[in-house]
Amino acid sequence: MPRTRMIASYPRAELVSVTKRPEMDYDEWRWREDLVGQTGRVEVYEVPHKVFTEHCILFEPEGDIEYCLATGRGDLQLADNKMELVTKNTQYAFKLLDNPPTNDVSNKDRETVKEG
Repeated sequence: MPRTRMIASYPRAELVSVTKRPEMDYDEWRWREDLVGQTGRVEVYEVPHKVFTEHCILFEPEGDIEYCLATGRGDLQLADNKMELVTKNTQYAFKLLDNPPTNDVSNKDRETVKEG
């Protein structure tokens, strides 16, 4: 099975919202809300999973935040400088402030990311 690999890196993005999904306890989940409104670097990873490919995100906020956000795997949507990832526990929405990504991927690799 192929390994997880970075397919795109955005030097500046803003985390505009996080929405808790019902599977997660709020007390364990709520720290994610502290990152809403923060800007920073976003890396998108392709994660092979059984017969299909999912994605995960690493978000490194700028400034005084001393931790980063590493999401679980989920479904990624990209459209009009917006990126959304829906995982088992959370729906994340980012506004991409620098487009295109700094390390673009080939057309073949892009097909694994759902556009729209």
